[in-house]
Amino acid sequence: MLPFDQRPWARQLAAIVIVVTLIAAVCVPIVLHRLKALDPPIIVGIVLLLLAIIPPNIVVLRHGRRNAPANPPQEKQESGAAGPRLYASRPASR
Repeated sequence: MLPFDQRPWARQLAAIVIVVTLIAAVCVPIVLHRLKALDPPIIVGIVLLLLAIIPPNIVVLRHGRRNAPANPPQEKQESGAAGPRLYASRPASR
């Protein structure tokens, strides 16, 4: 799904990104509240950032590195087959 999700370091990086994002999502509102600058649009922005960052990294953590080959084998077509027939009532060739 992500560009480097098959790399050996992808799970560790995804975990680090999630932890840093959650820490920032807690610290930023606290600092903004103390500065009297915490508004509803800022809260919505923080929630949207969380929704954009955390779910793809959770996918990387859950699936991790698979033992599948990089290029899965393709299905072989029969030598005489011209492809799937779209309509069963029409003949295959004219």
